[in-house]
Amino acid sequence: MGQQDAAIWETQARAGRRHRAASVAAAQPVGWLLRQRRDLLASTALGASAVLLLACPAVAQPAPGARPQGGAVVAGSASISQTAARTNVAQTSQRAAVDWRSFDVGSGHTVAFQQPNASSVTLNRVTGPDPSQIAGRIQANGQVVLVNGSGVVFHAGSQVDAQSLVVSAANVTNRNFMAGRMVFDQPGKADARISNAGTITVGATGLAALVAPQVANSGVINARMGRVVLAGAEAHTVDLYGDGLMSVDVTRQVTRAPNGGTALVTNTGVIQADGGTIQLTARAADGIVQNLVSAGGRLQANTAGGKPGAIVVAGVGGSITVEGAVRADGIAPGAQGGTVVLAATGTVAVGPAARVSANGRGGGGTVAVGTTLARARAQSGGVPADSARAVQVAAGARISADGRGTGSGGQVAVLSTDNTVVAGRLSARGGRQGGDGGQVEVSGGKGLQITGTVDTSASRAYGDADH
Repeated sequence: MGQQDAAIWETQARAGRRHRAASVAAAQPVGWLLRQRRDLLASTALGASAVLLLACPAVAQPAPGARPQGGAVVAGSASISQTAARTNVAQTSQRAAVDWRSFDVGSGHTVAFQQPNASSVTLNRVTGPDPSQIAGRIQANGQVVLVNGSGVVFHAGSQVDAQSLVVSAANVTNRNFMAGRMVFDQPGKADARISNAGTITVGATGLAALVAPQVANSGVINARMGRVVLAGAEAHTVDLYGDGLMSVDVTRQVTRAPNGGTALVTNTGVIQADGGTIQLTARAADGIVQNLVSAGGRLQANTAGGKPGAIVVAGVGGSITVEGAVRADGIAPGAQGGTVVLAATGTVAVGPAARVSANGRGGGGTVAVGTTLARARAQSGGVPADSARAVQVAAGARISADGRGTGSGGQVAVLSTDNTVVAGRLSARGGRQGGDGGQVEVSGGKGLQITGTVDTSASRAYGDADH
């Protein structure tokens, strides 16, 4: 198995074979492969996966007529005009940078960016000491970057419509920005927070990114065929992927615990990126905060336009908790399920209400819990050293890569270097009208405790559809 102390339990179902769902605790050896290099060690009991989020003080909305103040174009070519209800930024160069003394948008105000094309970028840098309060509308036909070292609050009712939106507590120099080097290497305040309770919508292949030492979404973020990134970090870059999508790469981890001890990245709202990618990620110095990412609410990146979606929830320097719905499904006829990765250097905790799926009518996708996507697809090779230290899947939780209709099951891997506890339900079933069962692997490098169920059945092969 490649690791002396590994205890690996695998179940596979392939063409012409049927495996019914069974309780692992009952040790039903019907076509199942059980391999152990040593006696399984008793694992610690599954801890509560719910994260107590301490209430943060409510931030009052700005006045309805509040508008950005003190705007000055410091690079590129643009002009600024304002009325009581509207701020217009008319940009004629491909890139332009504007310094603002403050950037508040009241509920009765609209900020509109008129740019040469969808790839044009406007950098808005706040030089004053206060966080930005957005309660109104921001509109752009191109890409908008908003930098405020004290943080940004998007209130309930606010709306952003742009090709791409990057909101960061870290600053970028005019020289780098104008040269196309999106290097946000000047950290803002250590307690800077970016939160969204409104609605953010970016265009196809666009990027919606919120990056600060602490990030929270309780609203709605839409990025069909695009990319959504919520990142807990002090510094980062924005790069262009080979597929034309922009990505955020963390270059400096968080070095101080946030106020209140909450997770660095929290989602309780809705994030939708069908045909695209959702990434909730945080990096922190070891030990400064126990839970790095808390993924509640709904994360959805279903297959769209023939392109499977991908969801990554990851933490380096601590643990992550998944409490909500994480779906990368193939809903349309023939659509494959996408990919889901839940990874951390500490513990990956999947709570009792969690629903994690990469199901597909054209076949199940891949779900990797505690390990990499490549390792989950391989279904062999022991427990990699970069796997999570521990994985806990609570009773009631469901993790699936099922085939629907005539699709075959996909792959599910739940791995940890130390202790793995599975009390929930894992499945990689074949579709009811056809399709083979998939593969499920559960492994704990030092301890393994399974009291849940695993189902890799292929009902059609035996003429029934009872699953």
